[in-house]
Amino acid sequence: MAVSRRERWESDGKVTEPDFAFSLASSQALKVSPLFEEYYQKHNGGANLGVPVTAAFPTNRGWLQFYSLGALFLPDKQQGDLADAKDVMANLISTGVSDHSTGVARLSLLPSLLNAGSQVPIGGKGSSLTYVNVRRMISSSLLAKHAASSPPLSKNVFVKMGTFLGRDVGHFIPQTLWTYMNRADISPDGWQKDFGLPETEVVPFTVKKDGQIHHMQVQVFERDALLLDQDTLDASGHATVQRVTSGWII
Repeated sequence: MAVSRRERWESDGKVTEPDFAFSLASSQALKVSPLFEEYYQKHNGGANLGVPVTAAFPTNRGWLQFYSLGALFLPDKQQGDLADAKDVMANLISTGVSDHSTGVARLSLLPSLLNAGSQVPIGGKGSSLTYVNVRRMISSSLLAKHAASSPPLSKNVFVKMGTFLGRDVGHFIPQTLWTYMNRADISPDGWQKDFGLPETEVVPFTVKKDGQIHHMQVQVFERDALLLDQDTLDASGHATVQRVTSGWII
């Protein structure tokens, strides 16, 4: 349950320094494994998973391939019950979203980065924000309060997480992110299944790119996070939105 995870992270002091085993530049020659091609095409893999950063490789529970924005897993038909398993793979698999037609699951890597208190910068080098910074912002006490009788904030969508002292509590999602995560090509299984409930409000930070300061926003959900760059516009002239790069730093 999201609230219990919030309470656990409130007292979690674990911090992990960044350790890069390979770079994205060195991964460009890798290809999507035939094991995952159908899923990749069906789920708009170019936008939702990015480029492969490893080849597919066997684990004790099935085949796994990492991408710049996540990971795909094809379970071994003989794998045992995960209910009592405590290894890292079991934790990843248990939070994954399965596609019944292909048997492939997209694994949720963000919780592992938060559990580890990763000091990897969000948004790339030059960022002022890390995963451990964001984890500190995931707290039951930081849920936004919203009275049902009050008018909604302009251009924000309120997602109710519960009630407190007779008032709805939850998080606001900016309209730009809400529109993006509700696109059929971004959330083919629906935003609640692909992203999960919001874990934070929008968090502003900056990234220095090519000598220029970019004003960024990130919002964390149960299974993924969205990044908005206010200083880089898309073809329609709007601020660019994308999933946070996470697959290559697990």
